[in-house]
Amino acid sequence: MIFCFLLMLWSGIAQAEESPGEYAPPSVPSGVVSAISFVGNNRIDVAVLRTAISLSAGDSLSVEKVRTALKALYATGYLNDVQVHLDDEKVLTFI
Repeated sequence: MIFCFLLMLWSGIAQAEESPGEYAPPSVPSGVVSAISFVGNNRIDVAVLRTAISLSAGDSLSVEKVRTALKALYATGYLNDVQVHLDDEKVLTFI
């Protein structure tokens, strides 16, 4: 019984290793940020938030830049829940 389970487990692992393309991370949109907006912020001046992130309209878009911007927003200590949305026009919105 245990042998059958181990054989099925090994078979599943072997199949997963044969097709790594199925588990590729999602694609990242590329292009240039057309605008940056902040939604839902009632306490902090938008200028403070814009200064905190080193990302602005006209910058090239990358996951690393967005990740760095999120970390910078959290590091201000003013925010404890931030989400990011990118629309079809490349407007980056921090919510």
